[in-house]
Amino acid sequence: MPEESLIEDELNKVFSNGQIFNASDVDLKRFLQYLCSGYIRNEAVRHRETNRCVVINTIKTFRLIDQVEKTNKRLTVTNLILTVCTVALAAYSIYQSTDSTRQIERLIQIQQKGLEVLQSKPTPNPSLQKDAPKRSASWKAAFGKSGRLSMFVRTLQGGTL
Repeated sequence: MPEESLIEDELNKVFSNGQIFNASDVDLKRFLQYLCSGYIRNEAVRHRETNRCVVINTIKTFRLIDQVEKTNKRLTVTNLILTVCTVALAAYSIYQSTDSTRQIERLIQIQQKGLEVLQSKPTPNPSLQKDAPKRSASWKAAFGKSGRLSMFVRTLQGGTL
């Protein structure tokens, strides 16, 4: 009972001088617990106690909203930083792909130049510049259409193989 009267005196003092807005969350919770569970002897002040509960709940709600806004701002900044990083990485990826494409094109040009140089030089064996000679009838008879030596010995003109 003496603790309840101390809480009631403190509650009256805090509400009368406007310090309720600066009270800690622990004090607000204690005041709410007292107001919601305590017995009100005088019916004339019942509405005052109800209004005090509403004021305390409103203060707690505003504090919660402020905390959510701070968290939201921090997350928004983090999201913005991540978005900028993502865009930068995408741009770098595009740069890398175009750089790789340029390198591949450069290698193809080098290969083409090398091929042109090889084609422009004369071959050491002039017979290699001509097409291969046509196969004779005896070649076709010995090896057949496939060009492989047949399993059977065939008789050729002028003797056996």
